[in-house]
Amino acid sequence: MFKALVAILFLSASAQALVPLRMTDKSENLKIFKVALKANKVKGLKLGDPLEFSINESPKFCKALVKNLEEDFLTVYVEEISDCWDKKMMLRRGMIFNFSEAQIEARIIDSRLTKQELEVKRKDFVNQLNDINIYLYNFDLKRKKVEAEYNNKIRELRLEKIKVLEDLYRERKAKSEIQLKLKADLDRVREAKRYLR
Repeated sequence: MFKALVAILFLSASAQALVPLRMTDKSENLKIFKVALKANKVKGLKLGDPLEFSINESPKFCKALVKNLEEDFLTVYVEEISDCWDKKMMLRRGMIFNFSEAQIEARIIDSRLTKQELEVKRKDFVNQLNDINIYLYNFDLKRKKVEAEYNNKIRELRLEKIKVLEDLYRERKAKSEIQLKLKADLDRVREAKRYLR
């Protein structure tokens, strides 16, 4: 039973797609490894991303974290190399580290999604900036239009003011004429009253 389970685990591990990368450097304590990248095979990885890899033909996998990314190299921190390699055996430069392609593909897909989200945001900012640019470009025209509208309103108010004042002056003149007539009538009434005594 145990042998069958081990065989199944071995087959499932070996059946998954792997990305073979050549190890070019290592730390003395076998915690940090540098591997040479194949053309854009691991684009989209970020610092701290978890990865799994086996060494050469080994069916066992080690867990690692992305420590550094360069144009042609990937540096990983390995939690425990003994999970996938016998520490008694020599670990030479040039050995093949087989990284899980599923994890790398997932990171590439995440990266593409992030790029799509960023592109949506970029387009949104460009549209907002275009609206602002159009507003600023047309500002003088809009200012002149607003000034013309208010100048027309001011002109209309001035004309209305002149008309109202003219009406007031006409009314005053009419009242003054009535006043003179009433005074004259009053003087005549007084004069007549004096004669009637």
